[in-house]
Amino acid sequence: MGILPSLRNICAGGSGGNGTGILQQVRHATHKASGAANGAHNTAGKRLGAKKTAGEKVVPGMIIYRQRGTLWFPGENAGIGRDHTIFAMNTGYVRYYRDSGPKKRKTIGVAITPDQPLPRPPNAARTRRLGVEPTPLVEKPDVSVPQGTPLTQEDWAKVVPRSYIPRPDNWRIGKVMGPVVRKKSVFEGFERSAKRREARLKRIALKGGKGESKAKAKAKARAKKVKGL
Repeated sequence: MGILPSLRNICAGGSGGNGTGILQQVRHATHKASGAANGAHNTAGKRLGAKKTAGEKVVPGMIIYRQRGTLWFPGENAGIGRDHTIFAMNTGYVRYYRDSGPKKRKTIGVAITPDQPLPRPPNAARTRRLGVEPTPLVEKPDVSVPQGTPLTQEDWAKVVPRSYIPRPDNWRIGKVMGPVVRKKSVFEGFERSAKRREARLKRIALKGGKGESKAKAKAKARAKKVKGL
């Protein structure tokens, strides 16, 4: 009911549409009554969808699928974020499959090995989560050529009593090291005589000078003997 017909009824008959004489106005709700803030906008897309395809290798933290709502559920070695983003929790290969549960949910998982099928049987053995693939060891051929007579472990090093460390004999250790040549100094004789003289003077000083005269007498006798020869 509009406001003008209501005023006309009041002025003409002294009563409203319901006969009580009270002014009534009805306002119907509309979508754009309080503004045009809820209209459609041409915003950029949120880049939803699959980021990794089936069989592609991923590492922990890589995003596999972005979605609005839970269209896909996380499976083995996969997690889901607060915005329903599914990401990898272990190094492996992406698998898209149906869950073996009663609801048959669409699930995204990460297989450890390239040939591992998902979902795994309930009683299947656990897969190693080391991020590496087993590789057979190949022994390298020995290219060293022995010279002379090779020594055995028993000949070269024997365990010494009261010790757990193998140690070779002393004569073998001496053979390993070459002869040591000591180079004599030109002043070695003078240094030796000076040290002897210093030691003799110290002994005389400790005796209180009593042996000084005897030493001089011996020196004079030695000199006379040399002259007589």
